Amino acid sequence: MTAVVSVINYKGGVGKTTLSANVAAELASQGRKILLIDFDPQLSLTFSFYSPQEWNTELREKTLKTWFDAFDRTGVGADLSKLISTPPKANKLLADKGGQLDLIPSHFDLIQTDVRLAALLLKGNGVKQLAQRYVEIHRRLTVALQQDSFADYDLILIDCPPNYSLPTRIAMAASTHYVVPARADYLSTIGLRFLANSYGKLIENHNLHVQASSNDAVGAINPRALGVIFTMVQYTRERLFAAQQAAITTIRQEFEVFDSMMRYNNALYGDAGELGIPVALMARIHPDVSADLAQIANELMKRIKDSGGS
Repeated sequence: MTAVVSVINYKGGVGKTTLSANVAAELASQGRKILLIDFDPQLSLTFSFYSPQEWNTELREKTLKTWFDAFDRTGVGADLSKLISTPPKANKLLADKGGQLDLIPSHFDLIQTDVRLAALLLKGNGVKQLAQRYVEIHRRLTVALQQDSFADYDLILIDCPPNYSLPTRIAMAASTHYVVPARADYLSTIGLRFLANSYGKLIENHNLHVQASSNDAVGAINPRALGVIFTMVQYTRERLFAAQQAAITTIRQEFEVFDSMMRYNNALYGDAGELGIPVALMARIHPDVSADLAQIANELMKRIKDSGGS
């Protein structure tokens, strides 16, 4: 089974999308086939590979919104695999490496989907029908990713929005694992606790609704936490800033933490979005940055394997 990993943090500005794009690109450069799914209506991940103009002319009708809207019209989702795009600039650089990077883009109007889904949750008479509706909605992505066309991917990464909306919960429910990008500061500790509690409640609620729905064909979910990945870390003389090191030490006492980290480089990562090429695929980048991304990607795959995943 292909591992499905949500990249999630309810706090914005933590480098979530930058991490998603570059880990995917690094793994593809190692010869793997990777799928990115942009669940964030801000479209930051989509715009990491396509310009706004390209999105408007080429992708506007081939986004997650198209998939969700099909449920509203027919009660059956569109074929999710038909919404896959293959970013040309990034994949041109992958041509001689044997890998591939695909994307299911997002849409600005995806933010309205939460309201429509919330209304659907309330449709039904009695506990059993409401439970069945809950499970059906929360399992939409799970079911869609069971198509044979997704089995060829070595990894599916979902870039989740920084909130606890229904689309976010649908992505979380479809995940086999999740990682949490975070800044190395005190406030992250509070946010990480909230996220861990939210994920725990989602798993508990989902599995209770599965039981109440009396659907033996639907199993319980148990996404595994792979750990916190620290982003935007800064060094002086090859040592982490003291305040960041102190925060990391504190967080390690409570949460699983990746050994590898992504260093701060706003100029480099900021320009990458305009070029449509992740930093991991650029020919000339600082060796420390390149090493960071390779180490994070490799550690991610090792943690998935060690957890019993693909």
